[in-house]
Amino acid sequence: MSSFYYELLVGSKLECSKIIVENISSLDNYSYDELLSIFSKDMYIPDRLLSGGIIDKISTIYNVKKYRHLINCLGKNNDVDDIEFLRRKYYDYFLDNCSIIYNKMINEINNGVSVYEALNKYLNCFGGYDSCLSGFFTHDEVFDNLKKSLNYITSEVVVDYLFRDSAYNVFLDINELLDFSNYVDFLSEDDRKIYSSILSLDDMGVSDKKGLLESLKDHDMISKFYDDYKLARDKMVKLFNDSILNKSNIDKYKNLALSDMYGVPVYEMDGNDFYVLVKAIEKRKDSLLSSSDLYAYIDGSSFSIDGSNKLSTFLDTNLYYNLVYDHVPVNQLVHVFEVDSFSKYYRDKNNLPYDSNGTDRINRLYTTDKLVGASSSYDELVVAQPNKKDDEFNSMLEQPEPFAIYCYDEISNNDVLSAKNTGLGIILVRTKKYDIDNSNRVSLFSKDDKDISYVQRVDDDDTRNRRL
Repeated sequence: MSSFYYELLVGSKLECSKIIVENISSLDNYSYDELLSIFSKDMYIPDRLLSGGIIDKISTIYNVKKYRHLINCLGKNNDVDDIEFLRRKYYDYFLDNCSIIYNKMINEINNGVSVYEALNKYLNCFGGYDSCLSGFFTHDEVFDNLKKSLNYITSEVVVDYLFRDSAYNVFLDINELLDFSNYVDFLSEDDRKIYSSILSLDDMGVSDKKGLLESLKDHDMISKFYDDYKLARDKMVKLFNDSILNKSNIDKYKNLALSDMYGVPVYEMDGNDFYVLVKAIEKRKDSLLSSSDLYAYIDGSSFSIDGSNKLSTFLDTNLYYNLVYDHVPVNQLVHVFEVDSFSKYYRDKNNLPYDSNGTDRINRLYTTDKLVGASSSYDELVVAQPNKKDDEFNSMLEQPEPFAIYCYDEISNNDVLSAKNTGLGIILVRTKKYDIDNSNRVSLFSKDDKDISYVQRVDDDDTRNRRL
């Protein structure tokens, strides 16, 4: 049972909570939900409260998703290595004994013990797949659902042991990695086999899962995956930059007659294949651009790669200014998605706006052609950029530089005047010269479409498209 201090703590602002938590004598009797409320306050928990019984309690939470969610909250401001060590020992014990417990459950049910009595007795082995543990109608469904539960939770255990994340999320990312490696050579054959084996966990029996874990548990799979994913991201950025129009290759598209007529460089896309890195800025064309409009000193901005096989921007090029950029800074690409990812990117976790939910969309790995051709809508690249803070990280970031105004079919007088004011050129796309087939492409996903999103909450469905 929680104390008076708990009620005060969860209802207080952060600074007050830091004072109140010092008056709590023990967390041993707090429920999971109460612990989650406290750990979610994003503050340091005194070491004396994270010792003894509470450590054992947390490290043996049967539901892998609940454990990981709780430990991720706690780990933001506290050392959780001791808990993670005990958790791995718990996982070893679990995998050694779960098949035995499963068979005991089956025997008891066959001998007349009610399903719910057996479930309550052995809940620790099957609590991770709650949707399979209710609403049984026939004898066969009971056993089928118990098998699914065993399969689900053992896969979750292996993945959490190796990656400290949901199997659903890890499978999504590994799928991206392997799919990208079909187009770009960056993984060794042994690495492909390892990742393919992890993707096949739901198809394995418990003994095979244990064998895979034993072969990988001494490897730092988190660091390995990060390194492989970083290599893939760098190669993706290089593909983007090698394929887009930039200051070095744009001159061959210069229309001399239009350039002379308007008095600014005009580059014409007149049926030829091309890609551009473009950003729509929220400035209408009924006013003129100034140099101060060219740079946004915020943590990150959303760009798109448009091209001759799509022709779609976030804001209408006839109503708003869209600017074309020379390249994607290689170490500043935060997120890639084939349509709008509903992103809100902020770096300062201590001063976040109320709606700073980032994005839960899959972080894609694409070649330029696959990214642009995947949807009929604009795609989104979130790029970190310098804000106005004077700090070391900020000084390492490159400010993206535009070199042209992007126009479909027409150049307005304000386009010309703005180009002259800012020293930009103009890229004119003759859209009628391009025949684009969108019949097999996706359009905008809804915010609630979960098959292209990571799971972030305990109650998120992480069984979709799983072979359970």
